Amino acid sequence: MGSLGIGKVYKSNNSKYKEGTIVSAPLEWAEYTLFNESTAGNAQILENKYNLPLSAFTGVLGMPGFTAYSYVPMFCPLLSLLMLCFPDFSCIF
Repeated sequence: MGSLGIGKVYKSNNSKYKEGTIVSAPLEWAEYTLFNESTAGNAQILENKYNLPLSAFTGVLGMPGFTAYSYVPMFCPLLSLLMLCFPDFSCIF
């Protein structure tokens, strides 16, 4: 059984995922999850440049937060006209 989670790369033969890299990926409910070439593409590298707690990436900065943010234009159309947003989810109001 698995779900979306946060994990740390302990060993890798893939140059994209170096040891110590923090990723968001579909993980097994186990101590370790093994990825192969076809499943490694599902892992997204998390860049924590503000040194936030990793739990933030499973909530407000993760999929639930992005889902809520995507509905802002639907319920607040004027607010969406005043926002300029970038691919790293930072916005200018």
